[in-house]
Amino acid sequence: MKSKKSETSVFLYKNKKGKIVPLDDVNLDIMKNMLNDATVSDSALSTKLNLSDAKIKRRRKIVEDKFLTRNYLIDVSAFGWRIGDIQVDVGKGKSEELAELIFSMFPNILDISLRINSTASVSARIFYRDIHELDGALEQIKCLPFVKDVAFSEIIKMVRARSIGTMKDVFANKSRPTAGTKIKSRKAH
Repeated sequence: MKSKKSETSVFLYKNKKGKIVPLDDVNLDIMKNMLNDATVSDSALSTKLNLSDAKIKRRRKIVEDKFLTRNYLIDVSAFGWRIGDIQVDVGKGKSEELAELIFSMFPNILDISLRINSTASVSARIFYRDIHELDGALEQIKCLPFVKDVAFSEIIKMVRARSIGTMKDVFANKSRPTAGTKIKSRKAH
C-alpha cells in the first residue's frame, strides 16, 4: 500500500523513552476516526487512511495507550434518578482531604473536584433517587470537620454537552487559539 505522507503537528507527547515528540497527522487521523467510531476496525482504518494493516495496528496501539480510553456510562435518568452538584466551602486548607472523605462516604457521587471560586472549594456531582436521599447526604456533609457551608444545585435539563472524549474537532484546526493567545473580538458597528 502507498504510505500517506505525515506532516508534523502542533500536538506533542512523551514517547516511551521520555522524549517529547510530535503527534503526527497519521496518528491524529487515527484518533479522529476512533473518536467518531470507537469500534472501527484496523482494516477499515487501513483502507480509509491508505496505510498497511501493520502500520495501523502499531499506530493504533500508540493512540490507545497514550491518548484514548473507552468506557461505558449509565444513564441514571433512565432509572428516574436525578443529578445535581454539591458545593462545599471548606476551611483550613483541607479541601483535598475532605473531597476524599466525601467520595468514600457516598457511592452515588460520580466525580468530585477541587475548585477555586468565590463560594466552594469542593464540588461533587451526585445522583440520587429522591429528595430524602439528597437531604441525608447534605446533612452528613454539613457535619464533617472543616465544612463552612454546603450548597446544592440540581441539573433540571442538560441543554448541550461536550465530553473531552468526543471532541474530535479539537484536532481539526491546527491554527486554533491556544492558552495565552489573544482572540480578536467582534464589535458591533
